[in-house]
Amino acid sequence: MQQLFPLVPAIQAAISYLLDQEVFVRRKPDGTPVSNIDIDIQNAIVGLISENYPNDNIIAEEKDLVIASETSNRYWVLDPIDGTENFILGKKEFSISLGLIEEGHFTEAFLAFPALKENYYAARGRGVLCNGKMFRPPRATLQEMGKDIILCSRAKPRLESLLQERGYHVQFFKCATYALLMVMKRRSYLYFTINTKLYDIGPMAFIVSESGGHVLDRGWKELNFSPEAPDIPCMAAMMNDTVPGSLYSLLHSDAVI
Repeated sequence: MQQLFPLVPAIQAAISYLLDQEVFVRRKPDGTPVSNIDIDIQNAIVGLISENYPNDNIIAEEKDLVIASETSNRYWVLDPIDGTENFILGKKEFSISLGLIEEGHFTEAFLAFPALKENYYAARGRGVLCNGKMFRPPRATLQEMGKDIILCSRAKPRLESLLQERGYHVQFFKCATYALLMVMKRRSYLYFTINTKLYDIGPMAFIVSESGGHVLDRGWKELNFSPEAPDIPCMAAMMNDTVPGSLYSLLHSDAVI
């Protein structure tokens, strides 16, 4: 049963309205920025979930929000704005990310990329919709993708020079969901991240998987996301079925992870 889908129109309306409001910025204790729009979007979406599914669990980024339930095995996972700094600077690389976990597995996800005018929705086993139409990833070889690899901010200092020495072109976006979107669109060969959070990558990683991609853990097996383990030590995402052995060894060396 699709739980998220009926909420999508109301979520889209709330996002559209709130993104037009004046932006105020402050710094969180870890030094990263947060805006009033992050908080307002989170409050709006959490309110919609609580109104329609009052017994469900909710995990959201801002203020480390956790709403726990003793009667439901459903977990809503929300990042109100992934790529807040990009949003504040007027860049296109930001998104609103929401996913639903049931019985330990993502079953639905919705990602809005307002600056791109693109929305993605996936339900397990039913493919991916982009703006309401079936999304089919383009075909591209490693050569056509230019050996592009996207790294997260934590992996970049450890890997960038090593990858460049091996002929790879390293990209970096301050937005994990945008990085995963580039992989799904085959504009990059692979995205690699370490020490991240469930709400940062979970919903979009599920959409990548439903589009035919691979989301892998350190052992190069399909990564299982769990609300009981919100910290993700290592993740690689790609659309191709194979990766050169030398690249695999480099990404998974003890010096990196």
